Amino acid sequence: MTASEVNNRGFEIQRSLSPPEFKNIGWVDGHGTTSEIHEYAFDDRDVVPNNTYYYRLKQIDFDGKSEFSEIVAAKITGSNFFMNVIPNPYSGKTNITFSLESEADVSIEVLNTMGQRVAILDQGMKAKGDYRYDFSAKEKGFATGMYTVRVTVNGEVHSKRIVELD
Repeated sequence: MTASEVNNRGFEIQRSLSPPEFKNIGWVDGHGTTSEIHEYAFDDRDVVPNNTYYYRLKQIDFDGKSEFSEIVAAKITGSNFFMNVIPNPYSGKTNITFSLESEADVSIEVLNTMGQRVAILDQGMKAKGDYRYDFSAKEKGFATGMYTVRVTVNGEVHSKRIVELD
């Protein structure tokens, strides 16, 4: 998801089993120059359960200049982990909730549209149970707009996009 774009031709989606070597697995067209919100998606259907895959985006401008996103890791395990973010979009604060079926190593982060971490809401071993975290970009000193909540449970990454309104 982007909040604005300048000269954006598009995104090359790259994957690796062992960084730093990446392979191009797809392309998504950009929207040139715009100040509108755009949501992008790409499904990687060529994966094997329980393998860890590393992904990055190569954003390419119409003039050939490019920039890489941060690398993110993902693994499909078939677990039934579910998190919710309500309200979304939100003004003021939103609530991030999830349940753990057993003790787990958990990290809860919020990323900006460039994939940069702007907040760590919690990190460490958590007991079985229900969890709730409040979040407000404004209260953390950041602009309203789009963010991604990333919850990592025992190495398995789950994410949701959120939008904070004025």
